Amino acid sequence: MEAQAWLMEVAAKGYVVVMADYIGLGKAGTTLHPYFHTQTEATSTRDMIRAARTFCADNGILLNDKLFLAGYSQGGHVTASLQRLLEQDHPDEFHITASAIMAAPLDLTMLFEHHVTTLNAISSTLTSLMSNTFSLIYTLAPDPIEIFQPPYDTLVPVLLDFNHPETVVIQSLNSPPVNIFQQQFLETVAAGTNPFNIALEANQAYNWSPQAPTILVYSMADEIIPFAIGEKSYATMLDLGGNVDTINTGNIYNHGDGFLPALTKAKEWFDTFK
Repeated sequence: MEAQAWLMEVAAKGYVVVMADYIGLGKAGTTLHPYFHTQTEATSTRDMIRAARTFCADNGILLNDKLFLAGYSQGGHVTASLQRLLEQDHPDEFHITASAIMAAPLDLTMLFEHHVTTLNAISSTLTSLMSNTFSLIYTLAPDPIEIFQPPYDTLVPVLLDFNHPETVVIQSLNSPPVNIFQQQFLETVAAGTNPFNIALEANQAYNWSPQAPTILVYSMADEIIPFAIGEKSYATMLDLGGNVDTINTGNIYNHGDGFLPALTKAKEWFDTFK
């Protein structure tokens, strides 16, 4: 709801707003939502931009040549994945004016490790969702018992079918990850020797060089997406020659409260390109 309210305000200022409906989320239960899967995140959003351009052309809505990308949290991971795809595979079709990647879990390995060792209300939900989704996409484990302890080996796949309300999932997975995952799974992931590590690395979204002006926006008080991910992402992109800068919103805002301040910063920055 906050995203919709903010984007309505942006649209009222003259922007044409496109909100991609990620695979599996348009109609609950129709298919798996490939959470943090860079390829499908990027292609579904690319296709939505194409559809929006066609809609505008068919309905006499004039567009200029500016294209702005923005996303927060998972949306930040989507934005980075999309920008990389457009710049590397479609440079003649899409000319990005500026991109704002906010509170983004661009390093999935660091994200998983953070939530195993530094607990918060959604640590077990987030880590279970990552491992369950990638296990299904990459066929990492023939049986959930290889990843989850009983009774979570049967509970997690049912809970994470995207038919259950978020509050129900979080309440049901309110035990620390060490009580939900098999110890061997956590140990091999920590050692970097589990097939899950390969899936995490395949979906990293920080190890590339942005060509369009790009900002990474992070809060030092974010308990869900640690500030260290933003620091590492910025340093890596900069070392690769990326056109990237960073904005620190301070040490006041947690992940939920940081949404509007981050998007306000992005909107102010976007306005300088108009």
